[in-house]
Formats: sequence, C-alpha cells, structure tokens
Amino acid sequence: MIGWLRRELRLLIERKAIARQFNAIADEQWRKIVAQIGSQFPGPLTDRDRPNLSALRDEAISFRQVYVEERRKTPDISPEQAERQIACFERDLLKRFGADINAELQVGSGIPSYTWRFGPTCPDEYHEVREGEEFDWEKGFKDGYPGEFPTCDCYGEPLPFDDLGDEPEPEAEMDAEAGTTLNDR
Repeated sequence: MIGWLRRELRLLIERKAIARQFNAIADEQWRKIVAQIGSQFPGPLTDRDRPNLSALRDEAISFRQVYVEERRKTPDISPEQAERQIACFERDLLKRFGADINAELQVGSGIPSYTWRFGPTCPDEYHEVREGEEFDWEKGFKDGYPGEFPTCDCYGEPLPFDDLGDEPEPEAEMDAEAGTTLNDR
C-alpha cells in the first residue's frame, strides 16, 4: 500500500512539473507572437485561449506518461538508458508542443498564414528550402508544422495583420471636374 501511494505521489509530482513546463512554453510562444507582430496583436494570453491549449497540453502529458511507463517496463534496457530515452523524448515532446501552440495561437488569433523560418541547427534540407516562404496554417506538411519534426528548430513567424490583405483599400477620391481619380495624377 505504501509503495503504491509513493508511486502515485511521484507520478503526480512529475505531471505537475511537466504541466508547468508546458504552460511556460505556451506563454513563451505567445510572447514571441506578440513581439513579432507588435501592437497590432489583441493582447496577452487570456482565459478564452486556455481551453484549446490545455487540451493540447493534457494530450501531450498523457502521451508522455504512456511512453514513460513503457520505457521503464522494458526489460532489455537498463534504468539509466530508459531515463536517457525518456529525457530525449520529453525534449522532443515539449518542442513539438511549442510548434503546436504556435500554430494554435496564430490561427485562434485570426492569423491564417506564416513565414517559415529555418532554425540554425535543423538538419532537414527540405526545411531550408522553405526559408522565407509563406504558408497557410491549414495546409500542413508530412513532417508537420515548423518545429514539430523531432530534430527541427524551425518556427512559423506570424504575418503582420496588414500583410494579410484584410485591410480594405482606401477609396480613390474623384476629381469631379477632371473625371479622374486623384491617384492617377
């Protein structure tokens, strides 16, 4: 009974620590987006935005928990090897979560497109070719969003609102006497 209680307490502490990491990553992604598009952005991460992010986080935490249990039960590797594999998996999972959060925050904020930014240590030549190209969040790639692939440190830079074509063009003023627009002069 005591062993089971200790194990459950350890798992609870682990889940809370991981949840704090996931929350910190969500907040950091939000700050990056706000910094990149400046004052045009609606403001800080709000409670309205949290449900989608929490669902992503909870899914990732449960996925991590299953992976950790499987690694620790595997008889053909040492506990040290299992812990190293868990640490690598956790880093990749947190990074992928960051990429998912970036996509979720931008789409949820009305930013349908992004500029692919190639990460300095990304080994994928296909990612390097995408550098500076604009893509829609709705149209993904086989290897996921920028930063989602395990060894990728690329990211999706949000396009400023005025680059999205949502702003109406100013109406041309007519010069009644000349019959032309003032823009034609």
